[in-house]
Amino acid sequence: MRHYECLTNDSSLSSAVFVPFYAGFDARRFWGYNVKQRDELGEDLARWLKGRPEWRRMDGRDHFFVAGRVGRDFRRLSDQDSDWGNKLMRLPEFENMTMLSIETNSWSNEFAVPYPSYFHPKREIDVQRWQRQVRMNQRRYLYSFIGAPRPNLKESIRGEIINLTGKNPRITHQVNNFFISIASSSHQTLNFTKNAKESDEIGPKQPGEEEETGTIAHSSHQTLNLTENAKESDEIGPKQPEKEEETGTIASSSHQTLNLTENAKDSAEIGPKQLEEEEKTDTIAPSSHQTLNLNENAKERDEIRLKQPKEEETDTCAGRYVYMHNLPSIFNDDIIKNCRTLMKWFNMCPFMVNSGLGPQVLESDKATTRVLTPKTGSWYATNQFLLAVIFRERMKHYECLTNDSSLASAVYVPYYAGFDVGRYLWGYNVTVRDELAVKLARWLRERPEWNKMHGRDHFFVTGRIGWDFRRMFENDADWGSKLMTLPEISNMTMLAIETTAWTNEIAIPYPTYFHPKSLTEIQRWQRKVKKVKRRYLFSFVGGSRPQLDGSIRGEIINQCLASHGKCKFLDCKVSDCDNPVKIMEVFQESVFCLQPPGDSYTRRSIFDSILAGCIPVFFHPGSGYNQYIWYFPKNYTKFSVYIPEKEMKNGTVSLKKLLSRIDKERISRMRNEVVKIIPKIIYTKPGLVGPEKVNDAFDIAVDKILERVAMVKRMMEEGKDLESEYSQTRDLQKLSENHIK
Repeated sequence: MRHYECLTNDSSLSSAVFVPFYAGFDARRFWGYNVKQRDELGEDLARWLKGRPEWRRMDGRDHFFVAGRVGRDFRRLSDQDSDWGNKLMRLPEFENMTMLSIETNSWSNEFAVPYPSYFHPKREIDVQRWQRQVRMNQRRYLYSFIGAPRPNLKESIRGEIINLTGKNPRITHQVNNFFISIASSSHQTLNFTKNAKESDEIGPKQPGEEEETGTIAHSSHQTLNLTENAKESDEIGPKQPEKEEETGTIASSSHQTLNLTENAKDSAEIGPKQLEEEEKTDTIAPSSHQTLNLNENAKERDEIRLKQPKEEETDTCAGRYVYMHNLPSIFNDDIIKNCRTLMKWFNMCPFMVNSGLGPQVLESDKATTRVLTPKTGSWYATNQFLLAVIFRERMKHYECLTNDSSLASAVYVPYYAGFDVGRYLWGYNVTVRDELAVKLARWLRERPEWNKMHGRDHFFVTGRIGWDFRRMFENDADWGSKLMTLPEISNMTMLAIETTAWTNEIAIPYPTYFHPKSLTEIQRWQRKVKKVKRRYLFSFVGGSRPQLDGSIRGEIINQCLASHGKCKFLDCKVSDCDNPVKIMEVFQESVFCLQPPGDSYTRRSIFDSILAGCIPVFFHPGSGYNQYIWYFPKNYTKFSVYIPEKEMKNGTVSLKKLLSRIDKERISRMRNEVVKIIPKIIYTKPGLVGPEKVNDAFDIAVDKILERVAMVKRMMEEGKDLESEYSQTRDLQKLSENHIK
């Protein structure tokens, strides 16, 4: 733990608290002693912990300790001296904590971790060499037993086992029979990969209890942060974030679980071509005949690199494999070839270049250099509707992509649903709008992958809001397609830029303008936006919505214009709001960025402002808190300001006065939280590996999908009702002002 990369001595940052109490040694030394002596140190520790500020946060439920003894040694039920063990785990404080021990007794706050073996390698390659050696070893015995009889234990079977083996346990060389201990099956649940194709050898007896240094007097109540990726691995001692930056790069939650063997240090070789800094790009100047550079050999490109586990290496992708359907081109590439027809009043062709990232922002003037970091080649005029194209390109480079669907834990469907419906939203009948969706449902249903979970392990991505796919009736005047109401698609999960409160819709971030190539580049940007001088107290980038009843944008604009220079208003009716430099300049110069609902609850501006280190101000929970649950902190007050929409409507709130009352110290804390979110809400360029890789919006989405599918699979195996995850009933409460999580 002293070498854990995310150890911190700032307990406010920590997601868990490790208590380095040597409970096993404390219990072991008191053979023949009364219960008072056996319990003394445990009670002292409980008292000490309860007095710590870290305890008050969750009353110890985020605390854990490790013991090299079995759980029953700490579960004495009475205070008789003749009873075994101490009562550590029955103390009220310790009942709230989690114990990791070599054997549990089925209490829900105990988890078994492996006994230590004799082998403590330094590198992954040492492990692989050892694995090859033990696979190739010639084995003289059919089975073996190392141990002694237990005649004093009435139910022990050891004597019978020893009698069966005899003095010479050499039996036969039959290779089809084998002996496996089942002792692990009920305990080591936290430590085995889901697809353990090899039996985990139950290792030799652990060595005698070796001397360990340190006493409780030196216990410093170390804390650790399971969600923060440290920039550098520490030498011995806790890690303290640098004052000048907070990287905020988070590892995916599905791989943060303690002791999971699928948490691999080294990525497997990926193999696909990375987007290089010097690659050919297009400028932001619009062109009526720009060629698309992403679709020509789509079917081959969908199989650029497909990982297959090699028998001789540790499978770091166990439980993480994704299979990508090689869809007929009518469902994706053919749609965007006609890029002029994708939106009625907007030419999407200029934004299709660079694999959907759009034209690169070049170092054209001083403003660009001052506002962005154009020399990195990581800034693009990215359009929000291109999310599906960007996601598909990233999936082609996903380290655990496989063309063997039997290995896959999830199935990705690269259907451009948003572009499909977008071209038919105005002036077309429902038959035309639904045609391709109905064909896709039929195609998927006939695939062998469908039969495994009837589509509940399938997902797709769209750069439009969920409402565009939820038409309830067959009236041509009604909006959108009926994609998500089709029986097949309703079994799938949709990742969209905004959801409509159905349980199989999950919101993921709008794409921003920044698509970096490395963790170092992200950290450099984070330092820049933390230090930038902000001229305006608050700002609003957008336009009024006079045609929308109940819109508060008009009131916001009026207050901004009357703020005597405290607010910056960039009117998108008269300004170029597709210019990344102009947008990012306003957000960088603002302390707070106003994010009122527009045509829908959410805005791309939310993510552009966070990227600029600007604290978002929300007026409706459906704009952020109840949408991006995989990405935003649960405690929304840490990174944002919430002003109920109704208070703006009735004129009881002065934005200038309210925001001016927030002190500088709190603003600094909030900005730090905003900056920490940045790595989670951007889409990096494909192909990042090793120490420069960052878990970005794509990685988090894939990991969370894998978690979701695993949960649904368990529910199916247990015969549970799946209505909670694939309900066709809309939970409007999720988008109400009374439902802020």
